[in-house]
Amino acid sequence: MRGSASLPADPGEQFALVMNAVEDFALFLLDTEGKVIRWGRGAEKTLGFSEEEVLGQDFALIFTPEDRLAGVPGAEMATATREGRAADIRWHVRKDGSRLWCDGALSALRDEAGTLRGFVKVMQDATTRRELEDRLLAAYQRDHRIAETLQQSLLLAPSINSLRGVRVQPFYEAALDEALVGGDFYDAFPLDGGGLSSPWAMRPGREWMPRHAPPRSSRPCAPS
Repeated sequence: MRGSASLPADPGEQFALVMNAVEDFALFLLDTEGKVIRWGRGAEKTLGFSEEEVLGQDFALIFTPEDRLAGVPGAEMATATREGRAADIRWHVRKDGSRLWCDGALSALRDEAGTLRGFVKVMQDATTRRELEDRLLAAYQRDHRIAETLQQSLLLAPSINSLRGVRVQPFYEAALDEALVGGDFYDAFPLDGGGLSSPWAMRPGREWMPRHAPPRSSRPCAPS
């Protein structure tokens, strides 16, 4: 096609084009000891270091101080060497000291004879996704605590004589059974025709009784 150019024949030049074209991912190469030997444009954009600043540096510089103390960079290289790949989903550090949550992996590079020649690291900044997940989890936990508190409050047994002329204790005996603790509110207060049913029903003779309790002739009437 007129005006088009083919890729350079030199594999090194081809790889350089790839390194500079990928901007949405941090892409860089390490030697067998974990020193940076190539640093892509996406890595500079994501982590803030220029290639001149990181060439020859241990890739541990992008890990948090606590992970460096825990030996995480070395463990990641050991896993990639042994298994071919090591997942890397954790906090990392930018040049300015700020932290970012990255989702990526370190992969071992071997030649045709199987000899380890180095590693390639690919990472994506997933900080926004992590912050959203944290907010959703916090909201869920808050709502769960509120629901649990309301459920426990609604199922607290009143004193036997709290309602004059009405025996309520038999109804609450079922609700307080250990089988219902931690269960659904509607296990104790079932739906009736699409709505919340009243736990009490009027029986013949103006006698108020729990809906699901058997008739008892000795049950007193509700106050008129």
